[in-house]
Amino acid sequence: MPGVGDRYEPLPGVTQLPAWIWRRMGRGVRIALAVVLVVAAALAVPLAASIRESKRQGETAERREQRAQRAALIRRLRAEQRPRPGRTAPGASTARIRADLSAAVLADARRRADSGEFPSRARRVVCEPRDPSRFTCTAVTAESREVYSGLPYRALVDRDGGRFAFCKVSGQAQLTKDPLVATPRACGG
Repeated sequence: MPGVGDRYEPLPGVTQLPAWIWRRMGRGVRIALAVVLVVAAALAVPLAASIRESKRQGETAERREQRAQRAALIRRLRAEQRPRPGRTAPGASTARIRADLSAAVLADARRRADSGEFPSRARRVVCEPRDPSRFTCTAVTAESREVYSGLPYRALVDRDGGRFAFCKVSGQAQLTKDPLVATPRACGG
């Protein structure tokens, strides 16, 4: 049974609880708690600075990695679009140029498929003139009735000299307004 000097004091609400606990602590506990809080604050400042520095270094490394990946992609696209030379008869007709250009593009597309650069092997090539010296070709890899799809090529023909240059056009050059690598001028790009 509680003694006469004991009295019942209910716990305060949640907002008053810390002050109530602080009043109930002895002086030594208060000093120890204050020292712990000061030490924790002193450790938190350099720890926060270290975390910020680590985050900054991580972001810098990530940007460096992104730049390296972009540079590697640009090198790969330039290699993919590298101009290839070809020959036709000087002063040849458009039909003859189409035939010679188609044979060269078909050989290039099949070489790329055989090397594993592309998953599908070209069946044939369709070349259409854009103007008297520029041609657009497609190395057909899939077709049905009147529709075909495949690898795009561009070509620039020197009709008088009987020479031409053709380039495989990377997909990014066709799909984006501002491609990483433009189709080379040597191929009429």
